[in-house]
Amino acid sequence: MVGFTKITARMRAFEIVSCLNRLFSEFDRLADDVGAEKIKTIGDSYMAAVGLPVPRPNHPRIAAKLALDLVTAAQRLQSSLPVPFPIRVGVHSGPVMAGVIGTRKLAYDVWGDTVNIASRIEAASQPNRVLISATTAKHLGNDFTLDGPHNIETKEHRMVDTFSLVAALNNQVSP
Repeated sequence: MVGFTKITARMRAFEIVSCLNRLFSEFDRLADDVGAEKIKTIGDSYMAAVGLPVPRPNHPRIAAKLALDLVTAAQRLQSSLPVPFPIRVGVHSGPVMAGVIGTRKLAYDVWGDTVNIASRIEAASQPNRVLISATTAKHLGNDFTLDGPHNIETKEHRMVDTFSLVAALNNQVSP
């Protein structure tokens, strides 16, 4: 979410939790609809992956469509929330390590450079927009409208080629 701390500064804790629950419950429904794996929520962030735990050859297309649907859902819910919660989404495709580690509070998680790059792309995205890596863009074919390329610099001083994901031309991206 963009500007979460400032937006919620004057809200009560139960109001914040209620808003997050409404948004994230809708995100869960959308993720379930396409078979995406919700990895976790961290405060105001929602992390999901497609192609885990079972690999899926069309995972970039499904992730791109889900990303657009998340933004649409957040915008649709704005009228029923006490304050607007703009979101931004970052998508990257690549190999990850996934599993459960430790002995307490077990949780399925993902690790690797792909996860880090997706996080950096999300941070560089604009409110109510989806930013995807060039790697993901290569897998989308002609089913999506893209704007770019745009170069972003990560906090590690890496340059990453990205595209703004504008729309799905074929709304029937199959899970």
